[in-house]
Amino acid sequence: MQPQPEDGDLYLGELPLRAHGAQIREELGFVPQDEHLFRTFTVRKLLRFSFELRSAISKARRDQRIVEVCEQLDISEQIDQLIGTLSGGQRKRVSIAVELLSEPMLLMFDEPTSGGSPYLTGVPLARFPCRDSLGGPDCYGALATSRDRRRERR
Repeated sequence: MQPQPEDGDLYLGELPLRAHGAQIREELGFVPQDEHLFRTFTVRKLLRFSFELRSAISKARRDQRIVEVCEQLDISEQIDQLIGTLSGGQRKRVSIAVELLSEPMLLMFDEPTSGGSPYLTGVPLARFPCRDSLGGPDCYGALATSRDRRRERR
């Protein structure tokens, strides 16, 4: 049985989770452990498709943002390659790029070091740039989730 908190509140920036849960969900990015990417799309096509679903900004600004994020994650050279031809670490960076496009306030990772990706293993997760909730300069925040597999077997 999971221990339950007896008291307290959870905030993201100035927003209490209890009162602003829906608004907070819009501010989060989540990178799953397993990439669920269209392997027959190029990186650019996948990022455009994902960004169009989430954002109403102009096509020119979307394309500019895609290039910026690919540069941040060192996948610019792979931008026109098919997802299916990328290495595991490159696919993980594409998954991160999908989330960074929308400039989340907080970027969360599910078991970020599983699989031994050299891109994530040993890299401080707090180095991924996210948007400051108060409109200031970029903040750097990330949260890694993990499961206790020993508990699951009980």
